[in-house]
Amino acid sequence: MGTGRNGTFDTVPDIYKWAIMTTWNSLDDFESFKKTSFVHRYLDSFSEKQGIIFLAPLKIHGLWDGIQPFEISQKGPTNPEIAVLTRATIRPTKAVSFWKNVPAVSDTLSTTKGLKFSLGIGEVPFLKQATISFWDSEADMKAFAYHKNPHKNVITKTRTENWYSEELFARFEILKIEGDLF
Repeated sequence: MGTGRNGTFDTVPDIYKWAIMTTWNSLDDFESFKKTSFVHRYLDSFSEKQGIIFLAPLKIHGLWDGIQPFEISQKGPTNPEIAVLTRATIRPTKAVSFWKNVPAVSDTLSTTKGLKFSLGIGEVPFLKQATISFWDSEADMKAFAYHKNPHKNVITKTRTENWYSEELFARFEILKIEGDLF
């Protein structure tokens, strides 16, 4: 997927940074993919830097293209750090209103308490957008999402203006990070 700039999605993509999100039945399956996959070798040949983040789903609401792609872990988190994925399909008739509100939220990211790293990712420019963010704690994430303006205002507008035809919100335990992301 393409990525945005400055930790969020953007109307101008960052052509030097790309994201791949996959789900695996086991870590062994992923390791086998890394060793034998042409796709992995192909992408590896173009990369100057790579980071891999291993996550376990904790809480999920919504669908991704009509599918629930994650299976919730039966165990609870072992550390307070979490990752959050937000993904939405923006209604074409609501895209202008949605995009007018992005800068106000994006401008607050660099000063947000507890935010370690965020990345905007998109499958379809302007209409299928997501963010993956990494937090010191769930409390820090909730303070940003539900109590800090302008993000709180955007959540309200999401509902009142009916911006999305589909949305997915997921929280993850961060199991392991390989590479240099933060």
